[in-house]
Amino acid sequence: MRITKTLISYLNFIKLGLSYFKGFSVHIDNELCYQHTGNSNPTNEFSIECSRTITGRYVNISNIRPGEIYHHFSLCEVEIYVCSRGTYGSECNNFCHCSNYDKCDVKTGQCPNGCQIGWDGDSCNTKCEGSYGENCNKQCSDRNCLDQSSCNNIDGKCIGECQAGYRSIDCTQPDERKLSSLESGVIGTVIGILVGFLIGVLVDRCWVTRLLAFKRR
Repeated sequence: MRITKTLISYLNFIKLGLSYFKGFSVHIDNELCYQHTGNSNPTNEFSIECSRTITGRYVNISNIRPGEIYHHFSLCEVEIYVCSRGTYGSECNNFCHCSNYDKCDVKTGQCPNGCQIGWDGDSCNTKCEGSYGENCNKQCSDRNCLDQSSCNNIDGKCIGECQAGYRSIDCTQPDERKLSSLESGVIGTVIGILVGFLIGVLVDRCWVTRLLAFKRR
């Protein structure tokens, strides 16, 4: 359990015998979070805050008074608030996007195993802009979308089709089938032009030969 300094322990004391709670303390494991001071009794509904970030597993509410042999108190309700997964900071209002949905450091927001795909930065809270993928290592401008397309920060997905000769969700993989078809079309066109040219030359030579034979007569 990571307890931030804004941990609020909501204590609902039994109204009878509030004097027993005077001087009570709250520890996270063995570290002091709060110590009640003064001569006045705490109210039956009491909220506290740790003065600093404390990491621990157990919350211990106690009231040990030196010189007293017998002491006790009864709690009606205890509420403990900690940062939920994906948040950090003193108010738990900063967001982190850790790989595998790991919990980030409650103080710094750093992720133990890097960021989720599409996010970057020390606290993994910077969305990829103009780029996408793991650590934002792919550029949106390198895609081959058929039309102008928005760029998803996670996978760079093209909205619509890819340009001829490319495939995959971000239109970056060459499509050998389309390339082969395109190449075949170009070759066929070139061959057609050459054949047409040769036929034209042969026809012209044929007419020239006939014309010269006619003149000889």
